[in-house]
Amino acid sequence: MRSGEISRLTMNDVVSIADELTIYIRQGKTPSAKRAIPLHLIAPPKVVSFIQDYCETRKSYYRAYRKKSIRSKNEYLILNEAPFIGLKIKEFNSDSGVIAARYNLATLQSIFGGAANFHLLRYSFASHIFLRWYCCKHPDLVKSLCNYPVK
Repeated sequence: MRSGEISRLTMNDVVSIADELTIYIRQGKTPSAKRAIPLHLIAPPKVVSFIQDYCETRKSYYRAYRKKSIRSKNEYLILNEAPFIGLKIKEFNSDSGVIAARYNLATLQSIFGGAANFHLLRYSFASHIFLRWYCCKHPDLVKSLCNYPVK
């Protein structure tokens, strides 16, 4: 996913049911960017579990936020407007995904240097998934590469 796609995720875009976790990209850089990502099929189980836990916690706080807003007769963001990502997991405002993305980028750059960005993670993840797929399709590939004579 692109960083902009991640920052625009809403509560409706992340669907977690039992052992399945699917992320829906409803708007992207191009019209063909619309897609569903079955994360439970491609990501490590620990990552899926972490995101599912975050999702459940965020949903719980959303219900409390909505209930409080209704009780106090304040306007509130509906599910397809409420951001999935936020710096403070209890808060919901229309800019929290963008703010969280900028904060996380600054943290990433402070650790790895100014050239680090989220697209590096995107490309390395895509390469990793492609390699995993290729090794599953051709199980002898790694073995043949390890036995390749060096001249």
